[in-house]
Amino acid sequence: MCTKIKLIKSRLFLFCSILTSFLFLSCIFGIKVSLDAPKNIKVSDITSNSALVTWSSVKHAQSYEVMWTRKDNENWDFARVKDNGIMLEGLTFDQDYTVQVCANPADDSVFYTISDYNKTEFTTLMDETPDGEFARPSNIKASFNKDKSSITVTWAPVEGASYYDINFDFGEGYFPTSYKIPKTVPASQTEFTYTGTMYGSYVNISVAARNSDFSDTKRWSREVRLEF
Repeated sequence: MCTKIKLIKSRLFLFCSILTSFLFLSCIFGIKVSLDAPKNIKVSDITSNSALVTWSSVKHAQSYEVMWTRKDNENWDFARVKDNGIMLEGLTFDQDYTVQVCANPADDSVFYTISDYNKTEFTTLMDETPDGEFARPSNIKASFNKDKSSITVTWAPVEGASYYDINFDFGEGYFPTSYKIPKTVPASQTEFTYTGTMYGSYVNISVAARNSDFSDTKRWSREVRLEF
């Protein structure tokens, strides 16, 4: 019995010594350990434009970084949250998405660094037009002129529309700061040529059908991207 107690004390002493040494080295030499990557990433409550993403809590994590993107898009949306879940909104209908999550320690942590990312994939639902609303414009096409000084956008007409809103969303970089330029044309037009300033390195273009007093919910089409 005494031998077992001595063995337990010896192992406990060894563990405490290792832990104390690690903490000492961390403070003196700045040695840090990466947090565990979030596990059990799940996507639920998927609609045509939103989805709930959750994951298991990570010990010593103070916050989580979440990044998501469409598979046909090189740029990522980004959010930092303290809870182990986030509702993604403003998604595009019937599209494949990738979402990835990592864990952050406290900003002043001397023991831990940011974790690796874990990721999963999901697909948003097909779009359904609510009663009293317009269908999303389809067959969106966009092209530059020869010297890329203008952009011409065309789309299929939407029954009952009085106007069309066209959104030019310019951006640049991995985490883009977008510059949005809205335009509006009467429903007699299903073509518009933008001749203004070009910003950044790409532009995402989308179109929405509008009613006569603009009281509808402005349901945007799929985006079309042009690279400069």
